[in-house]
Amino acid sequence: MAIPSNCLGVCKLELHTPNLTTFIYKGELFEYFSFGDLVALIDVDVSLSIFFISCPKFSGQLSVFNKWEDSRYKFLKGLNGARNLALGTVQVCSSKVPNTLHDVLTSYTNLRKLELRLSPIEDISLSWLASLLYCCSSLETLVLHDVKLCQRKEEFVLPLCPLNHLKYVALTGLEGHDNELEFLRFLFNRAVNLDLMVINGGGLKDSKFGKADLLNFHEKLMVLSQEFPNVKISFQIRKSNVVRFDSASILN
Repeated sequence: MAIPSNCLGVCKLELHTPNLTTFIYKGELFEYFSFGDLVALIDVDVSLSIFFISCPKFSGQLSVFNKWEDSRYKFLKGLNGARNLALGTVQVCSSKVPNTLHDVLTSYTNLRKLELRLSPIEDISLSWLASLLYCCSSLETLVLHDVKLCQRKEEFVLPLCPLNHLKYVALTGLEGHDNELEFLRFLFNRAVNLDLMVINGGGLKDSKFGKADLLNFHEKLMVLSQEFPNVKISFQIRKSNVVRFDSASILN
């Protein structure tokens, strides 16, 4: 079921369809909505124009979004029976944990696949991302687009986050700096049954990531693959700042 969003402010969305299996919504949030018991729901794909914001740096602007914060939470919580969740254009900040996104994912007790397209206001901290996965202990598939972890050295203790069901991970936007490698180690250590990790290297579209950077990243992954020989790592390369990957190597 795909919902149009061109009637913002005048439409009321009501879903009381127990046989609904797929829900796709892209745009702004309806002013009024209500959900029934969506017991058959499997796939949810939601992309809101403005999403989760929690950052003191932007405290002067937060009042603009506060009146919708609770509505967004209730909107997604009403779909929390889904097994597969895709969220597009997620704006997140590392300054406060937990925040709305953590609260939402905690309510998805049947979640098996999580796909996030990140659009951070500032670089995401490793501790923020690790704590996010703490809410998703039953995940089997994790896909993160446009990952931009901060490069500063942080002092933190990562949560004891068992990801015993996680078998497949795909990440785009990585450049191979230390915190990214630490995140990969975190996944390898926590996801004891992980079979395959696909890494699309080359940074984000506006990155100045060059050939030497790619080779250096590849060498680091070679070392990492020796530490975790039971996991296959597929390293793919972004060419000419276009979202197209035309070379790959299995490192182990």
